[in-house]
Amino acid sequence: MEIHPQKEMDRSTAPGPSDGPAFKDVLKEFVGDVNDLQTGADAKIASFAAGEVADVHEVMIAVEKANIALDLTLEIRNRLIEAYQELMRMAV
Repeated sequence: MEIHPQKEMDRSTAPGPSDGPAFKDVLKEFVGDVNDLQTGADAKIASFAAGEVADVHEVMIAVEKANIALDLTLEIRNRLIEAYQELMRMAV
């Protein structure tokens, strides 16, 4: 059995910046979408209170979509914080 020394990784195969969107841009877009859902739900509530919308189901669906999106955002935030804390606990 032969043991070969590790070779330096070729620069052409080294990981580099991807062609996809940056992580911060993805998060920014996601938070913007959640904000749009929240403002849309608020607008539907206001129009229902003013008597402009007669369908309470539409209002409730919009509110629940906004709540689910907000819950998902909070869970993502919690997971990111946990991952950061785990990285900070690692010994170098």
